[in-house]
Amino acid sequence: MTAKKPNTVLRTGTYMLRTVIRILLYGVAVLVIIRGASRAYDFGYAVFSEEAMAAEGTGHEVYVTVDNGDTVKDVAKTLKKQKLIKDELVFEIQEKMSRYKDSLQPGTYILSTEQNVEEMLAILSGTNTEGQPGSDKTQEK
Repeated sequence: MTAKKPNTVLRTGTYMLRTVIRILLYGVAVLVIIRGASRAYDFGYAVFSEEAMAAEGTGHEVYVTVDNGDTVKDVAKTLKKQKLIKDELVFEIQEKMSRYKDSLQPGTYILSTEQNVEEMLAILSGTNTEGQPGSDKTQEK
């Protein structure tokens, strides 16, 4: 009878250790899922929100040049470098989902940190030329 007690203690200890390890693994899995969901939400919010980098009245204008053959990725890098956007990938996705998809035109543009991505895309695609270099309104001034 005494030989069975150590075996029972060993089995109970092993069972408890396995249970603790499972609980820890489940806890880690839950944390990973929560973190992933949070990041996915933040990314989705950034794609679908219309936030500018600066509040109205506090921004500044920047000259941006789009060269012939520049891709959306190249333009995104330029805009990020000029602090007009926060995230290059978000800009690329916003461009693909917008009505200005594949319509960026080469040229030099005046963009503002107060503009959202939709407004910048309208300018970069040549749809909105108001106040841009070479447009009629800037030549009159």
